[in-house]
Amino acid sequence: MTLAERMSSWVFVGQPNAGTPSGTIAEVEADAPVDVDNDRASIERIHGEWIRANKTWSLDHFDPDRFVTPDVVCFVGNGSVFRGRDAIIAEWQTLAMAIEDDWDLDVFDRSIRIVGDAAWVTYEFHLTGVFDAEPFNERGRGTEIYERRDGEWLMAVGHWSWRQQ
Repeated sequence: MTLAERMSSWVFVGQPNAGTPSGTIAEVEADAPVDVDNDRASIERIHGEWIRANKTWSLDHFDPDRFVTPDVVCFVGNGSVFRGRDAIIAEWQTLAMAIEDDWDLDVFDRSIRIVGDAAWVTYEFHLTGVFDAEPFNERGRGTEIYERRDGEWLMAVGHWSWRQQ
């Protein structure tokens, strides 16, 4: 497939941001029978709940059993790697004990791309808060990869890294 043919299958959605002249890109294979708006809404909902959970350190609205694959892999900015839903939950509970107040987390330059039963979200973020009684103010980048399983979108991979100071 030529680049021109591939680009003709791209659907631009969302608000304009840096890097895309018309907004966020949602790409679908030309012959795939999908509802881009519905897929995008599902992915945005899961991504939004993930961001909300990272602000509050509460899994009240982000149910890992409902939103992530059992074999999820997460690469965290401190170099840690967590494999599997149970490992993510255990790490979440450990970290939540060291956090007393909600964090401020702003996401910007977000892009969502959908290709068949796979999708990814890329973004930059600004995170401030207090951890173990120490204030922090960090910027970073995030990538979340989603997979459609049994008709439902689930986060399969997460990768977050800190920007160099």
